[in-house]
Amino acid sequence: MKMRSTSAALGLLVVFGLLIGRFLWAAIPGGQSVAIDYSAEVPGANGKYQFNIPIEPVMFPLQTIQGKYRLVRLRISNSTTTTLALSADRDRFEVLLDKGATAVAAVLNPQRLDPTFWGAIDVKTRENLAYPITLKGKPESMPGLPTSESLYMYVLVPAAQVSKLPEGFRYTIASLSQTIEIRLPPTTRGATAQ
Repeated sequence: MKMRSTSAALGLLVVFGLLIGRFLWAAIPGGQSVAIDYSAEVPGANGKYQFNIPIEPVMFPLQTIQGKYRLVRLRISNSTTTTLALSADRDRFEVLLDKGATAVAAVLNPQRLDPTFWGAIDVKTRENLAYPITLKGKPESMPGLPTSESLYMYVLVPAAQVSKLPEGFRYTIASLSQTIEIRLPPTTRGATAQ
């Protein structure tokens, strides 16, 4: 009798250990970056512009704002000495889903294009989501000054049309008369397809 209860207890411990272990194995080590980085770099008159979009593959398909938009954070760095003019009405940002698939247009000006959504968010969030109008150039070279000016901006992507990780992004800046392809590095492209 004592042997049976010991065996049963041992069996329960093994099952419990397997269940707990399964959840622990699913975790991501803390020293490892979970984001994948899309990037691009284009020359300017006397420097360059850099574009970076980090996306966490687990969180991206799960998170939406009001069930309507996914949020993409874009970092732009300007190492030219010229201010970069931006325009929510003239610039264009698109999400590239699959090779050859139609690009999905993002919303840069929700105040005009989706006033109901814009009116439902608080003032601080509006300030954070508002499309910037300029990105200053770097200061003239002097020791101790930064080598570029940077800003973060947020782009609203229609959640109903984008449910998985993008292949890349296409960003057209009217003042540059240029379209920038923001993509994963070649070594990462195949590994992140889901």
